[in-house]
Amino acid sequence: NFISPEYFLLIPALALAGWFWRSLRLQAPLRAIILLLAVLALADPRVNRQQDSLDLYVLLDRSDSTEDLIDRNLPEWQRLLEKSKPSRHDTLHLINYAAEVAELGADGSSFTGSRKLTRTGLALSSIAAQVDEKRPSRVLLFTDGFATEPLHEAAAQLQARGVPLDFRLIRDEKETDFRLSRFS
Repeated sequence: NFISPEYFLLIPALALAGWFWRSLRLQAPLRAIILLLAVLALADPRVNRQQDSLDLYVLLDRSDSTEDLIDRNLPEWQRLLEKSKPSRHDTLHLINYAAEVAELGADGSSFTGSRKLTRTGLALSSIAAQVDEKRPSRVLLFTDGFATEPLHEAAAQLQARGVPLDFRLIRDEKETDFRLSRFS
């Protein structure tokens, strides 16, 4: 891939200049090769080192505040994510976290760790350490938004590795809602 392919338009312009001003001797092999290499360098070629597949890490907040919501909606989310995979080379990693981080078992077993804390920073740092740099990766975080530790360090680790982070806030539906109609 070329970052700036518009520089290839210089090749016909240089050929025209060489034809018009023959004293430049642009048709000489060494000068022609040097000019072609210069144009190639200006076009800024890049080699894509990543594969054409995606590793999606889905983090599931299993703390006390979200336990029922995750259990209730997980089969639907899993079905939608599996169905929307563009290629068979894409992989889906479901990871539970609360006070500890644990990958969801193949049998769909429930999370057995402590649910007292929401250590989102630990979970994101764990993902940043697992990411394969040869494959593009992405993190999808299902949480209620209440982490019990700062997230700036984990976010910086993901950003340094070029891993985007998406999140979905999950909250219980409120049956009653209040509205202020008049304030006096």
